[in-house]
Amino acid sequence: MKKRILIVDDDPSIRRSLKKLLTSANYDVRVAADGFEAIEQFFAEPADLLLLDLSMPGKDGWAVSENIIRTNPYVPTIIMTGLSDQFSIAQAAGAGALLEKPLDPEELLRVIEDLINEPRSHHWLRRRQWLPDAGTVPSTRYSPRACEKN
Repeated sequence: MKKRILIVDDDPSIRRSLKKLLTSANYDVRVAADGFEAIEQFFAEPADLLLLDLSMPGKDGWAVSENIIRTNPYVPTIIMTGLSDQFSIAQAAGAGALLEKPLDPEELLRVIEDLINEPRSHHWLRRRQWLPDAGTVPSTRYSPRACEKN
């Protein structure tokens, strides 16, 4: 069974190019244009890996990651950013990796393969430092409906 990756980026050209790359690498790829759509899609069809743009209007990559991690702390996450000063923040937040844009396709594929094959418990342990209640029974506060646009 193919591993499912959810790509979240507000730039349509990045979504298209990443989808093409990952589909050709035999992944089942879903895309979302913003954080609200990403959360809705993830809860409808959970992904095996999240590929999140850090800076998006509305709900950014940090907010999406936090929302999903509270209910599923095992999903590996790669944060994409054009801001090189975000590396220590991403590590502290429990991201599996933070890649600087423009992405190197070979590096991205290697990182995805490493994270997808890493034991799930590693992702959970990484996140417990950032969100101590990650993986606990979710409240409605973190449901997709609670994250709807105002």
